[in-house]
Amino acid sequence: EQFRRHPELFIRRPDGTSIGETKDESGKLVFDWTGRFIVDPTGWMGRKWFQNLFHMLCVHWGYDYVKIDGQGGSRGACETWHNRLVDPSLAPDEAYRTGLDAIKSVMGPRRFLLNCGGQLDSCGYCEGIRTGGDVGPSWQGMQPAIRATFSHLFRNNICFWTDPDVVCVRPKGNNGSSLTFEQSQMWATLLGITGQLLMASDKMYDLPD
Repeated sequence: EQFRRHPELFIRRPDGTSIGETKDESGKLVFDWTGRFIVDPTGWMGRKWFQNLFHMLCVHWGYDYVKIDGQGGSRGACETWHNRLVDPSLAPDEAYRTGLDAIKSVMGPRRFLLNCGGQLDSCGYCEGIRTGGDVGPSWQGMQPAIRATFSHLFRNNICFWTDPDVVCVRPKGNNGSSLTFEQSQMWATLLGITGQLLMASDKMYDLPD
């Protein structure tokens, strides 16, 4: 409805379609991970949209922690479709940060904004940034967190809180887990001794002693 009523709110192709929509080989409409519709952060309407959304989330609903996902595509859209922005005079990184500026103008410094997508362009606006790929409850699934730690730990608590994704410590056979106790222990230790952002991906109260 918003896409039909407010065309200037979104980044569109010259034919008026959304940049988040593509068709696969069979002609079926598929959507980008970032979303079907991409708000243009460079216009006054886009800025107001971000402010209204986060006013609802943080002021009305009371959330002090918000994770924004798909940020690789959001940053990429400002570059790939730069000439389709309301204000193409802004460089792609500046255009992307315009949306973050609108968000943080509402959230303020006491609420935590996590950027999921490894976008270092968000440094200064986001208290935390995902630094690696998605993990899973297996030895192989732990590797993205290990690589992210070795690659980005020097930034932790200096530029932002580094987030190597969630910690999984569930035992073998629990929801598809193949982790041994020692591997789970190592994963918890990896986050514990480095002081990075720690989020649990298990129902901790269901785990055995």
